[in-house]
Amino acid sequence: MTSLESENLPIGMGQRAPRRGSGNAVRRYIWNRRAFISSLAFFILMIAAFATINPSIWTKPIVYSAVAINLPTLSIIAVALVFVVAAGEIDLSFGASVTFSGLVFAYAALSGINPFLATLLAVLAGIGIGLVNGFLVAYVGLSSLIATLGMSFFWSGLADILSNGTGMPLNALQDSWLTTIMVGQIGRFPVQMLWAIGFAILAGILFNRHKLGAYARYIGDNIAAAREMGVNIELTRLAVFGFVGLTAGVVGVMISLINVNYYPNAGNGLLLPVLAAVFVGGTPMLGGVGSIAGAFVGAMTISFISIGILTSGFSGFYTNFLYGVVIVLSAVVHTVSGIQSGGERRRWLARILRREVS
Repeated sequence: MTSLESENLPIGMGQRAPRRGSGNAVRRYIWNRRAFISSLAFFILMIAAFATINPSIWTKPIVYSAVAINLPTLSIIAVALVFVVAAGEIDLSFGASVTFSGLVFAYAALSGINPFLATLLAVLAGIGIGLVNGFLVAYVGLSSLIATLGMSFFWSGLADILSNGTGMPLNALQDSWLTTIMVGQIGRFPVQMLWAIGFAILAGILFNRHKLGAYARYIGDNIAAAREMGVNIELTRLAVFGFVGLTAGVVGVMISLINVNYYPNAGNGLLLPVLAAVFVGGTPMLGGVGSIAGAFVGAMTISFISIGILTSGFSGFYTNFLYGVVIVLSAVVHTVSGIQSGGERRRWLARILRREVS
């Protein structure tokens, strides 16, 4: 069992535990991971529906490899955003961060800097943007909604000014080692999917077995109690926003390499799909709860919707409509299953506090 599969949430953290004697270890295992399991079930049913409508397309591996090219650009940011949402905050600036980081990468690469160093500069730019967001929220006291919305306009506007609204071809990098390592192919399998899976596993470890994930959930559940426990609220908020910025920097480089071009609107289409992936994956806005594996499956669900609509014979105009249907249906499923309930989560935190005091 990998850390991606193991949501490892303590019983009560947004969950109502089965009564003693009412189930065995398998039932408890399923219960504790029902956010991921319900998301995966929803995804499988959706793919089965598309395959039933057009089996000649969905029985061929090419459709899956085609989706896997751009799936990592959603999943990598989505799994990092779980930390922010679990902490009771929101980040609306990651799309602009992707755009600006891509600009930094393009400028650096075209100026003759080693492509790997250019990648590092882009990632550092993304981290810097995330830390600015975290500083405004944690130390200045701004609402994360307002702070990141403002920063989204700021960084996307600055990217337009610096690039003059024009793209930058990166043909010289098409056959580079960086392109092969980051977005190459093994047969028909895109290498970036390996990066996405590896990052999801790392994020699962951080969220479920490291104090960063625990602190983020404590803050999202009860900030006053978390402070009494000795959690550094400000530093944790700074860290989770910086983590999202790091992923935005990586994705900015990936998109530039996939397209062999920098586009000044590179991150514009990421905001709603990434947010949808997080919420479809079972991470509610109430804070204190999150699912890394669920967010990864949510990203798969969102990524397959567009091609599923087209292969089913519908117009692309149905895409946003189906996004809305999927989000609402998944929210209903998660609510009915109790994932978005907070009472048990508060009782779990109370037990933790009593244990700490004693």
